[in-house]
Amino acid sequence: MKNRTTHPVTTTRYLRLGLIILLLLGLSLACNLPGGGTSPNVDQISSNEIGIETAVAQTMAVRAAESPQNSGDGDTPIAPPSATTSPSNTPTPGPTATPTLTPTNTSTPTSEVPMVKVSVSTNCRQGPGKVYDQLGVLLVGEEAEVIAKEPQESDWYIRNPDKPGGFCWIWGNYATISGNTDHLPVYTPPPTPTPSLGFSVSFHDVETCGNWYIEFYIENNGGIILQSVTTTVTDNDTAQTVNYTNNNFIGGNGCGVSSDQKDLIAGENGYTLSGWLNNNPAGHNLHATITICTENGLGGTCITKNLNFTP
Repeated sequence: MKNRTTHPVTTTRYLRLGLIILLLLGLSLACNLPGGGTSPNVDQISSNEIGIETAVAQTMAVRAAESPQNSGDGDTPIAPPSATTSPSNTPTPGPTATPTLTPTNTSTPTSEVPMVKVSVSTNCRQGPGKVYDQLGVLLVGEEAEVIAKEPQESDWYIRNPDKPGGFCWIWGNYATISGNTDHLPVYTPPPTPTPSLGFSVSFHDVETCGNWYIEFYIENNGGIILQSVTTTVTDNDTAQTVNYTNNNFIGGNGCGVSSDQKDLIAGENGYTLSGWLNNNPAGHNLHATITICTENGLGGTCITKNLNFTP
């Protein structure tokens, strides 16, 4: 009988088969252990552990590179050092200076009390105009406080220079105002008074041109225009009475005329005459009646004044 020789390949196959059987038996026993669960095989554990360790290592490396280090107090992050660059010729800009506004001198000046002076002595009236009654006079060299102004600023409302505590209106034609008047109130002038008829008369002179005549000075101190005049003069020493009538207001100068006005408006002045006297009236007692009317020919409204005088 021949001896049978075992082939190596066959032997290897038997070994592998045996290992497989043993492995299966081991798994069968493991399944029967208390609380048994399937145990991972060796290859799986090794592979998982290697993968986890690798991932953890990579994550830690990334975090170490990206995460900023913390300061000692653990709150304020310290920025990583910036890359050092080589110096260039470009100057590093310094801090931008905040422009400082230099204030201009805008201080409000102390408000001055407006004052008025005049270059010609000017009447101060109850209202702005000659139709109003005169209440005082602002003389050249005097000064008065300005209280208000008229809407057109042609007249000023001031403290009456002739009456403490009183006020009046002054024409601005000859006035010079000092101080700021912008803040002054604007006063509406009082209503224009109802025009009145009035005049004043006084003896002026004795004129001669062969005979003698009297010259009178007249001023219209009312608000109505005067148009015609008549005079009656009596020389009480000689008992002579003479009359004179004219639509004009005439002043004489010997045998000539010194002035000739057609009428007298409010505030205006002029002259009128007497008739011819036979004797020089100087030193005589004379009486005169002067009537002035608002229309020519002694028409309209008339007013009469009487005057006793001695030339």
